[in-house]
Amino acid sequence: MAEALPYAAKIRVGSHHIANLFIKNNHSVFWLSHSRHPIDTLRHSHHCKKNLLRPSLIEDTSFHYHPTTVLPFRNHFLLNTDFVLKNTLKFCIPALKTTFARSCFSSPDLLWLSQSPIANALSILFPETPSVYRISDRVREFDYYPKSYLNAELGLLKKAKTIFLTSREIYKDLPEDLQQKSILLPNGVHVEDFKANKDSIPLPPEFENIPGPKAIYTGTIGKWLDLELIAKLAQEIPNLQIIFIGPIETDIQCLIHLKNVHFLGFKHYRELKQYLVHSTFGIIPFLENRLTSAINPVKLLEYLASGLPVIATKLAALCEINAPILIAENQEDFLQRIKEVLNDTHPSQTAKEKRINFAQNNSWNQRFEIVLHAIKENNLI
Repeated sequence: MAEALPYAAKIRVGSHHIANLFIKNNHSVFWLSHSRHPIDTLRHSHHCKKNLLRPSLIEDTSFHYHPTTVLPFRNHFLLNTDFVLKNTLKFCIPALKTTFARSCFSSPDLLWLSQSPIANALSILFPETPSVYRISDRVREFDYYPKSYLNAELGLLKKAKTIFLTSREIYKDLPEDLQQKSILLPNGVHVEDFKANKDSIPLPPEFENIPGPKAIYTGTIGKWLDLELIAKLAQEIPNLQIIFIGPIETDIQCLIHLKNVHFLGFKHYRELKQYLVHSTFGIIPFLENRLTSAINPVKLLEYLASGLPVIATKLAALCEINAPILIAENQEDFLQRIKEVLNDTHPSQTAKEKRINFAQNNSWNQRFEIVLHAIKENNLI
């Protein structure tokens, strides 16, 4: 599996869950993260250094590895060329083919490729191995993907036996020949990782000093967030505490002076339940544009699995799934929806159960059945 994130990352994306389900179903998995330069390895954490020379064991015959290469692909002059993109994995220390062989992956049955800069290089290392490709974002809407990567992705899509898409909006972007081999595979959720009785879960330490109702957002704080909307909510409902959990990848200067907006930083996936069950409702306050219209946010199902009401911007990918959430037409409507939730002093247990049931009906186990059916139908494993 060629992935942008390390297997051991605090954040869990779709591929993490799919990898674990392959393992659970008695398949061996080799998770290959985005490559790094030797200097990166020397100056970064113990986690980076400990698997420099060999893969780390996930369990039994499955591994994860963060390769070191003297030719890393980066969005910088000379390092963002087609040559580097294609050959980055050929300059690994130690040689990647040797690493694969020592882990009994010299002849993999299938390449699972995601939107990672190493996907193309891995495909070149194993030109005869069939592949599938998973698209979760409109990457052309991001600023940091070089043209060489975007051009190479089209080649990977053409070569793939099956293309998995997280939303129907992405399907519309593809030419007809690629649509014919595309399968809708939205994000899912492991309900047991989020469903809990509030009384059985201790209050997060940070929440002890944050009284009152809490709107929570989990995930990367990026350019897709409507910061103007968030500031408006904080100012017009001063007793509402707005909680953000995740890495900050955009300018938040317009929010940091607001006393009821709190950035709690990174939390591990397994810690999210604690914060969600002690929150009042979940929010997805996205801007409306080409990037967000195709997003199928995994946080949506995680909120629902926790039993939380959810208020979200009106996005095409959210409207198409018919989830039991409150969708806001605009900023004023978002504000009104929040007031409705806050004024509901006796939340319906039936509504909560409906949210949890929706999450259960969209589990990662069910998503994986789609994956297995497609792979077996194409005789890939």
